[in-house]
Amino acid sequence: MKRLCFTAVLFFSIIVSIAQTPKRDYSEAFKLIEVWLDAQKDFEQLPGITAIVIKDQEVLWQGAFGLANVEDSVKSDPATLFSIC
Repeated sequence: MKRLCFTAVLFFSIIVSIAQTPKRDYSEAFKLIEVWLDAQKDFEQLPGITAIVIKDQEVLWQGAFGLANVEDSVKSDPATLFSIC
């Protein structure tokens, strides 16, 4: 779980640090993030993951994968609160 958090933070920091030009199209990067996070959720057997990408205090992308509450089968959304690793 710690490895997942470290990898996610490293991955997002690299993406944000490389993208320095204004009005850049991030759609393909966000598709890659979505696929990777969904695969990580399954690989690490996590019930749900919520992630956000911010640049200059502006939300560029947010997503949620999996369940927020396993017992009630409640799907997670970007506003779902999870415990931090």
